[in-house]
Amino acid sequence: MSLISLPRLYFDGQMYWTPSTMNNNDYEPAIPTYDIPRAKLNEDYLESQLVETEKEFKEWVIKPTLANNGPGNNYITPPAEWGYYNGMQCGFVTENMPVITNPDFGLPPNTPKIPRPKTTVTGFTNQDGQYDNSDPWVGCPMQFNVGMVPAKMIDVDPQMPWATQIFCDTFTLGSQKGGEGFSSPIRNRMATRYIYQHTYDVTDDLMIAGKYSVVFQNCLRKEDLVFFNENPKPGSFQAQLQEGLKEDGVLGLMIRITAYDTFYFQGRAFEGLSVGSATTQDDNRSDFMKRIAILYKQYETELEEYKLGKRKDKPQPPVNNAYSRSVGWIGLWREGELTTTPGGRILLPYENPQTDAYPNVINVQAKDLPEDYYFPQKIDGQPKILAQIALGATFVGVKTGTDASTGEESIQRITVDMGSTIPLQDVSGWKAEFGDVKLGVKLSDGTSQTIAVLPYYRKSYLRTAGVVDLTEKDFAEDFLKNVSAEALQSCPLYLQVDSYSPDPTNSGSLKSEEKVALNEAQLTAETDLRGIYLNEPGASWKPDGDKQEFAVKLWHLGSPVLPEGTQLMVGQYSNPDGSLTDESTASVALSYFDADTGNYVPIGNDTAIPVPASGEVIIQAKTLRLGLPNIRFFPVMPGTGPVTLPGGTAM
Repeated sequence: MSLISLPRLYFDGQMYWTPSTMNNNDYEPAIPTYDIPRAKLNEDYLESQLVETEKEFKEWVIKPTLANNGPGNNYITPPAEWGYYNGMQCGFVTENMPVITNPDFGLPPNTPKIPRPKTTVTGFTNQDGQYDNSDPWVGCPMQFNVGMVPAKMIDVDPQMPWATQIFCDTFTLGSQKGGEGFSSPIRNRMATRYIYQHTYDVTDDLMIAGKYSVVFQNCLRKEDLVFFNENPKPGSFQAQLQEGLKEDGVLGLMIRITAYDTFYFQGRAFEGLSVGSATTQDDNRSDFMKRIAILYKQYETELEEYKLGKRKDKPQPPVNNAYSRSVGWIGLWREGELTTTPGGRILLPYENPQTDAYPNVINVQAKDLPEDYYFPQKIDGQPKILAQIALGATFVGVKTGTDASTGEESIQRITVDMGSTIPLQDVSGWKAEFGDVKLGVKLSDGTSQTIAVLPYYRKSYLRTAGVVDLTEKDFAEDFLKNVSAEALQSCPLYLQVDSYSPDPTNSGSLKSEEKVALNEAQLTAETDLRGIYLNEPGASWKPDGDKQEFAVKLWHLGSPVLPEGTQLMVGQYSNPDGSLTDESTASVALSYFDADTGNYVPIGNDTAIPVPASGEVIIQAKTLRLGLPNIRFFPVMPGTGPVTLPGGTAM
């Protein structure tokens, strides 16, 4: 698999986002601007706000309004939100991108809290497992759509946080002029995956989606790659990469990005404002939203003056970018791996990753911080107790080989992608303290075995994008003696941490308790299509556009070989309440392809789909009525029988 393949390149920096927020409906139910299933304005609501003409609408959308969406979500905002004039562009921050025309706006400052604004290569792990930061590619930037219209971010469903997609045509590392790097067309759109809270934000510097991280992934076909250096230096990353691309089963390159710590309202337009000093109850964005509303009004006034000839220069629109920190890696893409979603062995914050709706949460304390920690957090001399949140998904790959002395299969290397695993304390970049973080395996006899203690501090995280390679020198003393390669590959993994919580008998002290934070999903089911677009029912312009097929791929402990009798159940959930639909409320009719009969079989809430030996199920969605349903997959182990699909709102 790609995660365990070497060489592996790393990058670090920031990405930018300019969603046109007028198209979002985040303020439902307080400000229900849109009738989203019908893709039109909510005329009844607008009439209740005395908005009936185009002029009245333009004035209303930039006027500060109270969004009272309940506890913790109560603030002042214009209905147009924070990016009314944004153009949907996105990409990596470079010397030239994003283009900022209005001097009131800018990049995040390059400070100890927000380092390295530009995204560049930081180093690579070579074929021998050694880290190298002196490669010719180190310092090279990354870009989408060089010389073209910038890449775009589009929400399939503006009501939900997991529906963001990146539409782009090319990916470039380095430049033709610089003579290092490569470029390639992109054949698939990327989409947000594995969204988790990534920071405790103990200093209240983040807002909106700022606390969360997401994973983006895409793959480039080797026949599409164009390298800028025809004679790479022997031993360089390019030379090793090109050798790897010749291996059997290698399809091309995989790019995986973790974006986190999103910053909004950057530049002189927001000087003097502080996220922690908001004046409206519950939420920390009101002061910024009031300021952007003033800028919206100012721009509309100046634009009208320009149209009337009262102003010589055309005003620059208040394009308000957001910026996320990002880390990531590039490695070989192999047969059997999906293009847009991480595969392999996946550890999730659930007791039962197949069906559980609520994650394991961990108490954390700000303790044992480095001396140069930017925001030491103590209350009355005691470490500050942080809120309970779940750790993020962790991806694991196991490399085995034949032992030369015994001829038996042995464990050579275990690679752990912790790009979005451990939350940060705050925007300084320091990881929250959990004591020992242990990777382990649950053996078939009911016992557990520690594999290794994992490092996760900031410097090592940024250097290798959170990827940790474990070899024999890193393994627990008795791991190789107690666990064979076969046992490791057939038993589920887990991640264990020291969970710190207040001692109720002594308010000033802390106690530690080892707790399993992540469990491996024995079965996983995924598709490369994060969003599907269908015509409305009965559309005359494209009769066949009301249905589409997509493939769902299943794995068992990261292996494509499934236990005989594995089944798949599929649930359709409605927005925005997240309830399980039935025949009377479903927006699409779902069916699966039965290879034995050559027919499509309808899927209901109790349908257990037999999974073929290929591990791939073909599903067809056909429009029934307007709506934005979410489709969830529930893989079922043999012998457990059909499960009752959860019907709650935890989506």
